[in-house]
Amino acid sequence: MHRICFINTTAFWGGGENVPLDHARRFQAQGHQVWMAARPGSPLWQRAEAAGIACWPLRLSSWSLLQPWTLLRMRHFFRRHQIDTVLCNTSHDLKATVVAARLSGIRRIAYLRGLAVPVRDSWLNRWLLGRGLSHVFANSKATRDTLRAHLGARLPETRVRVIYRGIDLAALDRRRLPQKPNNEPLVIGSAGRLTPQKGQQDLIPLAHWLQERGYAFRLRIAGTGPLAAELQTQIDAAGLSEIVELCGFVDNMPAFMDGLDVFVLPSRWEGFGYVLAEAMACQVPVVAYTLSSNPEIVADGETGLLVPYPGPEGLAAAVARLLDDPGLRARLGAQGRARVEARFQQADRIDELGRCLWDYARTEAMPR
Repeated sequence: MHRICFINTTAFWGGGENVPLDHARRFQAQGHQVWMAARPGSPLWQRAEAAGIACWPLRLSSWSLLQPWTLLRMRHFFRRHQIDTVLCNTSHDLKATVVAARLSGIRRIAYLRGLAVPVRDSWLNRWLLGRGLSHVFANSKATRDTLRAHLGARLPETRVRVIYRGIDLAALDRRRLPQKPNNEPLVIGSAGRLTPQKGQQDLIPLAHWLQERGYAFRLRIAGTGPLAAELQTQIDAAGLSEIVELCGFVDNMPAFMDGLDVFVLPSRWEGFGYVLAEAMACQVPVVAYTLSSNPEIVADGETGLLVPYPGPEGLAAAVARLLDDPGLRARLGAQGRARVEARFQQADRIDELGRCLWDYARTEAMPR
């Protein structure tokens, strides 16, 4: 049995906050003792408590490394509870976490990297990723490669282990609709935080392209974020308010997916496009750009359609192809589900990470 502490002090709820919660549940179910260090009252804190996971109040920022009292408080907690494994999945928590864990004598310190964006080639990043951590995990090859983009040989590819995110298919299936509706007109959907990175602004010209060519459809966009007002303005200005709907926060994503005929992800980059895998698990054919981690999730022409970036017209043409061909929609949807079952099962991926963590030969070789 191991004594594990997850660190995530993010104030809001996003895909990254699901990661420690899913891992904590799995490890606790396996008999390990688990703590969640989180911001009090945050969505992660509330959900961890509801799951029966012990929570410890912690607020960190990129500057916490320079606050000795914060580091000493973390060291006291680690030592009092005899923590032997610390996992962190946010960059703003990472610096203080690694230093406090090292001060506590902890030998197993892991970073679960989920962002497919480069890091600066600074001495601190070189120490953190090269020597401070015992394990560096990336949720896709795209995440691994962008993490190394500015570090090159200072962070060898072999130092970063790729473990994809997984989906709890049993939990997902329990939340699905008893029967998929026969939509008339057909429904296109997208989901994600409304931010420039997620690219929802491409969905408005996509809808306009389809409308101009006589397609009858509805477009539902799930999510909240800073672009909400701007997107609504674009929808109104394009005369699409009867066709395109901003749905806001959707709690039951599997049920949302079941109401769709096609799912579109216009993101500029994704560490791991979890929502793509989620749509595939619900047997919804997907359309996305050929960039970042998308080709690792979607087999083009087999489980979905990928188009070159940039170009909302390309997305629209791929969607039109699916709207025109119910047989293709059914085939891609079924093969998408099979791909998730084969590659992205949550229990398999978390257990893979656990085996890496508790490989004592590697851990004992951790740089001092």
